[in-house]
Amino acid sequence: MSPSPSGIDTYVLNGTKIIIAFDGSQTGNWTGRMIQEQGDECVVGITPSADAIIGKYYTNVAVIGYNGISRTQKDSGTDFYLLFNAWASNDEVYMPNEEDRQEYVMNENGYIHEEESGDGRQWYYGQFVAGILDACFQILDDSHMPLVNRGNAVKVCRIGSAMMNSQDDRGVLVGNWSDDYSLGTAPTFWIGSDQILLQYVNKGPVSYAQCWVYAGTLNTFLRCLGIPARVITNFNSAHDNSGNIITDLIFNSVGNQLELNERLTRDSIWTYHCWNEAYLSRLDLLADQDLGGWQVVDSTPQENSDGYFRCGPCSVKAIKEGMLGYQFDGPFVFAEVNSDVYKYKLNSKTGKTELLNVDTTYVGKKLVTKSIGGNNYKPMDITETYKYPEGSSKDEETMKSAERTYKTHVQYDDEQGVEMMLEIPQERVKIGQNFQMAVVFRNLSEDTRTIHGLLVGSTIYYTNIQRAQFKQETFDVTLNPMETSRIQVVVLAQNYMPRLGSQSNLRFVVTAKSLENNQDMTAMQIVNLKGPELAFAISGPAKVNQEVFVKVEFTNLFPFSLRDVRMAMQGPNFISYREKLYSEIATGTSITWMESCVPTRSGNTMIYAVLDCSVLGNVQGNWAIDVQA
Repeated sequence: MSPSPSGIDTYVLNGTKIIIAFDGSQTGNWTGRMIQEQGDECVVGITPSADAIIGKYYTNVAVIGYNGISRTQKDSGTDFYLLFNAWASNDEVYMPNEEDRQEYVMNENGYIHEEESGDGRQWYYGQFVAGILDACFQILDDSHMPLVNRGNAVKVCRIGSAMMNSQDDRGVLVGNWSDDYSLGTAPTFWIGSDQILLQYVNKGPVSYAQCWVYAGTLNTFLRCLGIPARVITNFNSAHDNSGNIITDLIFNSVGNQLELNERLTRDSIWTYHCWNEAYLSRLDLLADQDLGGWQVVDSTPQENSDGYFRCGPCSVKAIKEGMLGYQFDGPFVFAEVNSDVYKYKLNSKTGKTELLNVDTTYVGKKLVTKSIGGNNYKPMDITETYKYPEGSSKDEETMKSAERTYKTHVQYDDEQGVEMMLEIPQERVKIGQNFQMAVVFRNLSEDTRTIHGLLVGSTIYYTNIQRAQFKQETFDVTLNPMETSRIQVVVLAQNYMPRLGSQSNLRFVVTAKSLENNQDMTAMQIVNLKGPELAFAISGPAKVNQEVFVKVEFTNLFPFSLRDVRMAMQGPNFISYREKLYSEIATGTSITWMESCVPTRSGNTMIYAVLDCSVLGNVQGNWAIDVQA
């Protein structure tokens, strides 16, 4: 039985050909046993070894008799797939808790968080959809991964991380962080992984993806192959290009004001970033360190690792302890969740930079994943698995451990005469709403301070790159000793809406200077606008093999028409993937999309729907349905 041609002993040695005897003798790590004999027929049981190569095996039977050996012909009907096994205690992906296994291996319905409040997008993993398993093995084949390595979950994760992006190996997904998706599908339009993987098998690299699409698709790949996996969201996620676990932000000096300059630094801080965790024992690491458990695996093409754009698997436990010397990519992951932000002022005359301040708490503000439970989409806070509480003694110890090898120390004066904060609304702001925010100053000195400041509002991509500036406001305030002052700022929808684009993020940067002692201050906050939702209705009770109609509705409440609007709908075992195009949805009008469905299986299922156009992305909805037998 073998996933490759047999006939020579080399295949036995490298594990691609397995010989199993049923006479009680032991021929290898696989075992066979006779279960039942009845006349000329018998039933046998086969138990693969825990480190067996995963893949599609074909079988033949050799019967040794008085007349020699007779063999059966190759028969596709007796082929079988071998996967990693989270239920087997000696497998490197073994997960002891059954509830965890049901969530991280078996659950096809996911949720990817994009807001600290818990909002985000439904995602259908679809690891059990017909054709997906073959697609996952084709990905391994397309990577030219040697068969002998495919019994190693660490190596499979690393190959999967590289192959989910097409950056250097014609992998599954093509990244695009612009607003032009005319040659493919907008990242905000995907509902799940199954359509992506099936399209890749038939046509090659699929356009387009951003981090949540990479993470959702890699999650399907891992779960499909039997590796427990989940999608993680890190808020205020640093991208450290320089490899010194420091995030540098540079501000231009413009008269008495400062202005963020994104062209002078290669580092960035994404409003959020999604990656995966795979559950592995990590037997490849030192035995005296328990670094097994959840491992970071990231397929978004950010930095090169051993010649390919990939990241991980990297032990979450090692990141928390600042142990960055273990494979793979520890320094990069550590910087994503725990780097310090160094803010510099550029002297336009000399070209030199001066350190303004260091923010040790901005990066890795919160890390979340979907809570355990089929349709439980509440965020589970897992920040403490990556880092100790900010400012604690253990946090300082971890930073020192990491700094010893990777960080360059820069001295700066931390004396604070005036504190400045930027307060944004606590309630979610809907797209098209006006809202207020405030700049708050506290004079901690015993002297009067005169402050001159500048607030700049911009629409941004979720990667924190500016799309367009829509607001600029200067202000002056005089503070008496120990006085606090609040400056109210009004933000009008008519100013930001025309510059919003398909991603609904606003960034506000405030820079200020104390004229008496030249103290420079900076503050930055992101406002994530809440988009409209789709409404669902059903014509009656859903029953297996009986027709029912599902209706999706959307009303355009914006003061402008939406053009070239694409919609998609899908429901596992309920309705196949379908799309619809509306050339225009005028302001104040509603559209209703009705589809006929014939459920094929009883039980709980989910209907997903999404709406997308050039000026409005991330409009979605989902509806849980109980299908009766």
